[in-house]
Amino acid sequence: MRGSVEGLVVQFNVGVRNRGLEVRLLLNTPGKWAKSVTLSFYAERVAPKTLRSLLPDLPVGLPIPPSTGSNESLAWALQQLSSCRRHHKACNDPSLSTTSLPTRLLDVSVLGCVRLHTPGPDDPVEPYAALSHCWGRKPFLQTTSGTLQEHCAPTGVSWARLPPTFRDAADLTRRLGIKYLWIDSLCIVQDDHDDWNREASRMADVYRGAAVTISAAKSPGAYGGLFAEVGQRGKVYAVEVGRGDAGDTPPAGTEDGPSVAQGLDAVHVRVSFDHPDTILSPHNAPAPTLPTFSRGWILQERLLSPHILHFGPQELLFECLESSVCQCTPQPEQSDTENDKGVSLPSPNASAATAAITTCAPAQTPPTWQSLFFDCMTRHKHYYALTTWKSWLSLLPRSSQDGELTALGALATAWRRLIHDYTRLSLTMERDIFPAVSGMARTMAAVRWRATANAAAAGEDDNGNIVRDINVKDGPDHDAYCAGMWRATLLTGDLLWHVDLPVGGRPEPGADGDEKDNKENVSHSHGRWEGGWPCRPRHGWRAPSWSWASVAAPVEFLVQNEGLNGGGVQVQAELLDVACEPTGEDPMGELRAGGSVLVLKGRLIPTRLTLKERKSGKDEEAGLKPWDVIDLDVVRKGYVKNVWVDDDCGWLVGSHSQRDGQEGEPIVYLLVLGQRLPGRSVLCLILTEVASEQRAAAWTGSTTVDDGLYQRIGLLEVIGGPPRPVPGGWFLELMEKGKDAVVKIV
Repeated sequence: MRGSVEGLVVQFNVGVRNRGLEVRLLLNTPGKWAKSVTLSFYAERVAPKTLRSLLPDLPVGLPIPPSTGSNESLAWALQQLSSCRRHHKACNDPSLSTTSLPTRLLDVSVLGCVRLHTPGPDDPVEPYAALSHCWGRKPFLQTTSGTLQEHCAPTGVSWARLPPTFRDAADLTRRLGIKYLWIDSLCIVQDDHDDWNREASRMADVYRGAAVTISAAKSPGAYGGLFAEVGQRGKVYAVEVGRGDAGDTPPAGTEDGPSVAQGLDAVHVRVSFDHPDTILSPHNAPAPTLPTFSRGWILQERLLSPHILHFGPQELLFECLESSVCQCTPQPEQSDTENDKGVSLPSPNASAATAAITTCAPAQTPPTWQSLFFDCMTRHKHYYALTTWKSWLSLLPRSSQDGELTALGALATAWRRLIHDYTRLSLTMERDIFPAVSGMARTMAAVRWRATANAAAAGEDDNGNIVRDINVKDGPDHDAYCAGMWRATLLTGDLLWHVDLPVGGRPEPGADGDEKDNKENVSHSHGRWEGGWPCRPRHGWRAPSWSWASVAAPVEFLVQNEGLNGGGVQVQAELLDVACEPTGEDPMGELRAGGSVLVLKGRLIPTRLTLKERKSGKDEEAGLKPWDVIDLDVVRKGYVKNVWVDDDCGWLVGSHSQRDGQEGEPIVYLLVLGQRLPGRSVLCLILTEVASEQRAAAWTGSTTVDDGLYQRIGLLEVIGGPPRPVPGGWFLELMEKGKDAVVKIV
């Protein structure tokens, strides 16, 4: 390869779980794009002192089986499930125990077919597996009103009719000793809107109650299959690096003792694997390239599942609420201090390679902002787990006067981080923006309500366990769920979101969704952000303008950590009312157009909006930057500010000119929400009035609106203003330019 290697990058990688050593080779082919290959170095046991001094980040690794569907891989998976049941308190919390089965399940116990089974009220609660997968573009077998009776018949669905991913999942479920399997496209009647809405609202129960969730991580669709052959990519090369000296001999009985006595030591080299252990978020390590980890629906499936097996392109990864472990990395052994708990599974093959799980004991001391941020980065399943959220209620105070971390502040931060990650993922159907996260919303609701109401309203039984069918409509009014946010924290941070485009732009379209269609068909009237993100959903309304779900782009919250270093918002507006009407029975599902309104009272400041000069040519094709679209007359000269808009605002000029009968800069309004602490920057929603001819469609509620109906178009943060004799004089002048008003935002 001499002469063809253009560059060498050595990566001392502090990853999600382990330190590591990787080398990336950049291969230069004349006339073509440079290709790269990443090599991973490891030792099969702890290296001796001389080798550790040369390569302190050299990890310990393991060879992997030739196939993720082999008996050896099956034995490894069973070992992880068994170890988790013995050692992990959080994963065996009574509140996670299954008390009922899903509406429908696939019976995989009969060879040659699968049959759709509807459990009766007297049926025993048996363990079941759930499949998490990408749908893809190619049509595949689904249950519809016309095929429901056929799929429930004794002969069921023949093995040959199942797409490869479903067939492999059914085979694995049977080999795990589990009778039932839940697959969304077969267990939900896809063309029955009522059945779909009802079952989507139960998604949290389905995945939380599964004995194991099977993740088809490598497959872009139903035809990609579950299992993978490693092939030449898994080939390992050993490099002998030298003989230990007598001075290196460690004391007898230490881990390095046998290595020196045996003479030569080896460093092993192989092509680096695609570890499926992160989600698409800057809070974690660089995002993986596996299809499932870019899909919106699969985020909550992953977070809700207590035990999940990811089938990657080279190896398996097992995740639970307390740890994650892959086949290529050994873990410290643990002593058996408890008897097995949970479902009955076959014992693993004693001859198979196994690895125990690294556990993290449940927290017994109050967490800090730093510990929670570390937990979010390295153990996101644990950070977003119901048991973790419940522990904050007992470990953290309900209120604070000194800026310390509170239970509600920690929960609010967790939800905003979740939405931050969720908005970076893809949805095939834009209207799924709320249903695809409704399971996590119901989980959060049960915990937040427990902090502010009695146990019955919080959805708990006498033992403190979360009741499965939480009646969301009976929750406390002061902390109702509304359009992806929470009433109790709307003014302290939930409303303070803005478009936040990630470095590198939008993920490349793949076979697992319709991202290509999204790029090609986005409405030009609403523009396109830099990096290929559309400004607004291309199929029209899906959320009120004050919700993060009203934009089709990643979002960031200005107030991420309430209470950190005295941070937060000094609220200067009043929440009078908020209402959101769902299309069905699930209040956390899809919303009805014209049925949502937010009523606020605060200082309303009029200002003229100016569109900045648009670039042409390639710069225009690259898209807009949300902070470089408009300027506001009232804070133009001498002000230090951040202005973010929700779309390109080009439609404002035409609509206002037509309304006023003259061309010119449109008038918009700044609604002051409060001041950000500790720096006391001023935070404002940027609003525009809804045209009179559009009001009937924008709000169809029971109350009539004659005037004062607005929609959000952006967010403003004023950090400082022109020098004035009085400290903070610029703020007083700014406030004097407006007046108190009641505004209804749709």
